[in-house]
Amino acid sequence: MSKSKSEMTRETILVEACQLVAIEGVTHLTLEGVAKKAGISKGGLLYHFPSKDALIKAMIDYVMEISNQHIEEKAALEEDSAGKWLRGFVNSSVEQTGLRFLMSSGLLATMLSNPEWVESWRDRYVEWHKYIEKDHHNLILSYIVFLAVDGLWYADLLGLNSPQGELRKKILDTLIELTKKDSL
Repeated sequence: MSKSKSEMTRETILVEACQLVAIEGVTHLTLEGVAKKAGISKGGLLYHFPSKDALIKAMIDYVMEISNQHIEEKAALEEDSAGKWLRGFVNSSVEQTGLRFLMSSGLLATMLSNPEWVESWRDRYVEWHKYIEKDHHNLILSYIVFLAVDGLWYADLLGLNSPQGELRKKILDTLIELTKKDSL
């Protein structure tokens, strides 16, 4: 199903807003700036997002939706066996697409400043935890993999000197192997 012009415009606004925050920081997020980057008038932007708060909430929701889609796409490529969703989660986190592509520390900080904005994030994690519980026979092992990948992602996002190069590859390979095991 193809997207309508309105849906495509809305998505362009969200992508441009996320990129603006990632490059220039959240303090440079203005409706005028986003409209300019998206190639539309401020009135056109306000049609889709009546306030800056509405835009930020939509950005957060969009980032979570794109991330979830990317995980599902990666999981669909895995063989049907225990740990399939977890492998999709690990493989999704490796690439510079999905959530990694759109999220920035500025957007994360902004999100954390308003409890309402955190709700979509929390809701998605509740959904992901349900996938984890159905995905593998060993719940402890599943959570170890999930939390390790999440920790790497947050370390990257916040610039916390996360493992890189060959060490990172070995860590991720080990996490993938753990999704295929029944116990430690």
